Amino acid sequence: MDLHFAPAPAIAPRSDDESARWEIIGAFARWTSFWVVLFYVLGFTMPCLAGWILQSSKAHENNRHWAARNVLGIVHAVIVCGLILPPLVIMLNAPDNVRF
Repeated sequence: MDLHFAPAPAIAPRSDDESARWEIIGAFARWTSFWVVLFYVLGFTMPCLAGWILQSSKAHENNRHWAARNVLGIVHAVIVCGLILPPLVIMLNAPDNVRF
């Protein structure tokens, strides 16, 4: 029994692989920029919105960046739930071989 394995040939990356890589890097940069800008916009506008928010007894929780982080966390949770709940409902009655 001959178990000779030939080495895999070196393959140069194709141009569509390279463009897909840059597309992913670009999407990462855009999403990161979006969340950072949204955080600072919320932090900047928090004094205007402070009338709607009750003051905390803890001084560090009255910081505008603390409040912006909480609002951003709520926005992120709503987005994730909006993405996850429709497939969950669809998959509830799916056969086992589709679900697992």
